[in-house]
Amino acid sequence: MNEQDAIKQKLLNTIKARRASINSYANSLERNGVRLTNLSIIFTAVTAVLTAGPALGGTRFTQGTSALLRLSSDSIVWQILCLVALILSIVTAIINNMNKATDTARRLTKAQSTGVLLEKLELALEYDQVTVEMATKQFQEYLAEAPFIPEKSMPAH
Repeated sequence: MNEQDAIKQKLLNTIKARRASINSYANSLERNGVRLTNLSIIFTAVTAVLTAGPALGGTRFTQGTSALLRLSSDSIVWQILCLVALILSIVTAIINNMNKATDTARRLTKAQSTGVLLEKLELALEYDQVTVEMATKQFQEYLAEAPFIPEKSMPAH
């Protein structure tokens, strides 16, 4: 193997390792985003259910629930339902803002597109459709577009 082939192979290994790192990051980000979104949906639905009983059933609902739970006053039912709905609303707001603050959707899209670009670059380099110098430049440009993606340790060469 000549020196140019050795450099090409080293770059290919670097690209493959970086793609693996990006795929791992994207998978983790996607799982976390889905989890936060699902929690938000569930908490919003539970909040609606908690307020639906008193809203639709009125005093008959609260009196019936109070009697069923053997509470001294039906106002305790209102207080408990409102308190739980309040807590879930706050948690939902926090979850939604965490998702926005970390810009999960944009980061996921950028990580996935960077992974695809690196895969195309890898194939072009493997089939000699691009020079090592040009591939190195493109590799650096692609990574510069997604600086938030953490780099895992690269394999030893």
